[in-house]
Amino acid sequence: MPIGRKKKGKCKDSKMHARNERRAAKRSTVRATVARLVVPHPPTWVEATRGRTAASAERARTRAESSKAVADVERKDVRMGENDRRRSIKVLYEQLGCPDEKDWGGQNGTAADIAGRLMLDARVVKRTLASLLAKGEAWESPRKPLAGRKRKLTEVECEVCADMLEQGVGLSQTTYNINELRASYGRPPVGKETVRRNMLSQVHGMRTKTATKKTGKKDVESAWAIARLAQSKQYKEQLGRTMRVSRGRGATSGLDLEAIGWWDEKHAKAVLGPMSKHQWSFPKKDGRVCAPDDGGQYTAPPERTLPKFEQEARFAFGVMMKTVDGGRRMMGVKMEPFEYTGKKMLGVAAWEKALEVEFARVEKLTGGVWANVGSGVGPDGEYIEGGRYYAAHGDAWLEKVEKTLKLVCVTRLIDHIVAEMDKAFAGTPYANTYVIAHDALSQFTEFGAQEYLRSKGFGPDRLLGPRDGTNVGTRY
Repeated sequence: MPIGRKKKGKCKDSKMHARNERRAAKRSTVRATVARLVVPHPPTWVEATRGRTAASAERARTRAESSKAVADVERKDVRMGENDRRRSIKVLYEQLGCPDEKDWGGQNGTAADIAGRLMLDARVVKRTLASLLAKGEAWESPRKPLAGRKRKLTEVECEVCADMLEQGVGLSQTTYNINELRASYGRPPVGKETVRRNMLSQVHGMRTKTATKKTGKKDVESAWAIARLAQSKQYKEQLGRTMRVSRGRGATSGLDLEAIGWWDEKHAKAVLGPMSKHQWSFPKKDGRVCAPDDGGQYTAPPERTLPKFEQEARFAFGVMMKTVDGGRRMMGVKMEPFEYTGKKMLGVAAWEKALEVEFARVEKLTGGVWANVGSGVGPDGEYIEGGRYYAAHGDAWLEKVEKTLKLVCVTRLIDHIVAEMDKAFAGTPYANTYVIAHDALSQFTEFGAQEYLRSKGFGPDRLLGPRDGTNVGTRY
């Protein structure tokens, strides 16, 4: 084996397989022990002619043999089914000659004797004997071993869930709302699977998924796909270098995930109607859930309204990861998002041009807020910073311009990213060397934005992107 290379450990599936085999072996041991216990014992040891001393000695001998047979079985892993337990108690009780109830208790009583052989609590044995004999119940348990009763929703709860799901509320939100209702009158909470199962079985709900299709091309030979593949291979190689350095097999710089802050924009359209990806429909009669056989009819699922001009929420989200608990685990950290809802982001050149046009427009205005505002042109004939907006609104001139034009410059996003990453990486080994990772947003990658980043101290070495000749000669 090469020096410095660690021996590969077993994979997770192999470890799980070995653990299951050990548990199966222990269960087999318990079954074999129970099988030996239920073999009819010679009746001579319960004969009335024997004295108490002989009977006690025989019980002690049998109990010792039974304990020896199961000595290697850990109690925490022994999970005898209820039917097996009842049968074992029954057989041992009959072997002991079916003693009267007055002989069950005590240190040497029937319950303690059976409990010692089966590694059970004597109180459990006494309750089982009382249940099986005094109450006349069947020896076989009506329940399956290790199985519990599935929870059900009441009729009112089913009605509430059906109404919410038909209105387009998702299954998760419906489960949360119904648990709030159940908590109001002291009932335990239920899970999503319980709600889904009850909606399908109890009220005969139908669940369908709205078909979707993504936009964009699927051509793997396109210039973008080829460039993206090359860049992904570069990242993989850089991560491999970092792992080799951490194992002491070289000094080549790589890519450390703890040193990267990831940012990306997210635009979400406002939805008028159901928000859920699935649609539910339930058979109803007179406004109440009713089985189809009893006259219930399915209602038409709700529709989503598509307005001509949809409103859109716009954010830029950032995350990073850091080591906590002395290096034992990694923790993800969310940074404060940058919001520009209702605005369009422009590059530096386009923003400066838009400002010049706006300053020229307001320079001609004489009414309203501009009545007593002086000119925004300096002595050199150029607009001063902020133009007439600065004279009218002071330091808030930039926010006023953005609100008026419904535009925002990419430099505002860069300032926000740098400020948030300075806070997130403070106190880490990468406080002064962290790397910004952003997708190929044209406003972010243009010359003006890159120059602004350099003025902030973020050159190519502090931006995640192509390296060492990757994608040379292409726009990517």
